[in-house]
Amino acid sequence: IEYVACYLGTGSWHNKDSIVDHVCVAHNNAVDPYIAMLPSLWRLLQCIRRWYDSGDGTQAHPRSPSHLWNALKYATVFPVVLFGALY
Repeated sequence: IEYVACYLGTGSWHNKDSIVDHVCVAHNNAVDPYIAMLPSLWRLLQCIRRWYDSGDGTQAHPRSPSHLWNALKYATVFPVVLFGALY
Protein backbone atom coordinates (compact mmCIF):
# COMPACT_ATOMS: atom_id res chain seq x y z
CA ILE A 1 0.00 0.00 0.00
CA GLU A 2 2.82 2.37 0.89
CA TYR A 3 4.57 1.80 -2.44
CA VAL A 4 1.37 2.28 -4.44
CA ALA A 5 0.56 5.52 -2.59
CA CYS A 6 4.09 6.80 -3.24
CA TYR A 7 4.03 5.70 -6.86
CA LEU A 8 0.72 7.40 -7.59
CA GLY A 9 1.30 10.39 -5.31
CA THR A 10 4.69 11.39 -6.71
CA GLY A 11 3.56 11.08 -10.31
CA SER A 12 6.18 8.42 -11.03
CA TRP A 13 3.73 6.70 -13.34
CA HIS A 14 4.09 9.64 -15.76
CA ASN A 15 7.80 9.07 -16.23
CA LYS A 16 9.06 5.86 -17.81
CA ASP A 17 12.48 6.40 -16.20
CA SER A 18 11.07 6.50 -12.65
CA ILE A 19 11.85 2.80 -12.18
CA VAL A 20 15.51 3.64 -12.65
CA ASP A 21 15.27 6.62 -10.25
CA HIS A 22 14.05 4.41 -7.37
CA VAL A 23 11.84 7.18 -6.02
CA CYS A 24 9.51 4.87 -4.12
CA VAL A 25 11.83 1.98 -3.34
CA ALA A 26 13.00 3.30 0.04
CA HIS A 27 10.99 1.67 2.81
CA ASN A 28 9.70 3.87 5.62
CA ASN A 29 9.30 1.81 8.80
CA ALA A 30 7.58 4.66 10.63
CA VAL A 31 4.45 4.34 8.48
CA ASP A 32 3.98 0.57 8.84
CA PRO A 33 2.41 0.56 12.33
CA TYR A 34 -0.18 3.13 11.30
CA ILE A 35 -1.09 1.13 8.22
CA ALA A 36 -1.31 -2.03 10.35
CA MET A 37 -3.75 -0.31 12.72
CA LEU A 38 -6.16 0.94 10.06
CA PRO A 39 -8.34 -2.21 9.76
CA SER A 40 -8.68 -2.50 13.53
CA LEU A 41 -9.45 1.21 13.86
CA TRP A 42 -12.15 0.83 11.23
CA ARG A 43 -13.70 -2.15 13.07
CA LEU A 44 -13.42 -0.35 16.43
CA LEU A 45 -15.35 2.61 15.06
CA GLN A 46 -17.94 0.27 13.54
CA CYS A 47 -18.43 -1.46 16.90
CA ILE A 48 -18.87 1.84 18.71
CA ARG A 49 -21.37 2.93 16.08
CA ARG A 50 -23.29 -0.37 16.43
CA TRP A 51 -23.36 0.10 20.21
CA TYR A 52 -24.66 3.64 19.80
CA ASP A 53 -27.33 2.55 17.32
CA SER A 54 -28.39 -0.55 19.31
CA GLY A 55 -30.68 1.37 21.65
CA ASP A 56 -31.57 4.80 22.92
CA GLY A 57 -29.99 4.34 26.36
CA THR A 58 -33.25 4.22 28.28
CA GLN A 59 -34.30 1.35 30.53
CA ALA A 60 -36.89 0.33 27.97
CA HIS A 61 -34.29 0.11 25.20
CA PRO A 62 -30.84 -0.30 26.75
CA ARG A 63 -27.75 -0.38 24.61
CA SER A 64 -26.20 -3.79 24.13
CA PRO A 65 -22.83 -4.16 25.93
CA SER A 66 -21.75 -6.90 23.51
CA HIS A 67 -20.75 -4.26 20.98
CA LEU A 68 -18.51 -2.56 23.56
CA TRP A 69 -16.84 -5.86 24.40
CA ASN A 70 -16.18 -6.38 20.72
CA ALA A 71 -14.81 -2.81 20.48
CA LEU A 72 -12.47 -3.58 23.38
CA LYS A 73 -11.15 -6.56 21.45
CA TYR A 74 -10.18 -4.30 18.55
CA ALA A 75 -8.76 -1.63 20.88
CA THR A 76 -6.20 -4.12 22.21
CA VAL A 77 -4.53 -4.14 18.81
CA PHE A 78 -3.20 -0.59 19.20
CA PRO A 79 -0.79 -1.16 22.12
CA VAL A 80 0.42 -4.41 20.57
CA VAL A 81 1.25 -2.77 17.26
CA LEU A 82 2.83 0.31 18.87
CA PHE A 83 5.01 -1.68 21.27
CA GLY A 84 5.93 -4.00 18.41
CA ALA A 85 7.04 -0.98 16.38
CA LEU A 86 9.12 0.34 19.28
CA TYR A 87 10.84 -3.00 19.81
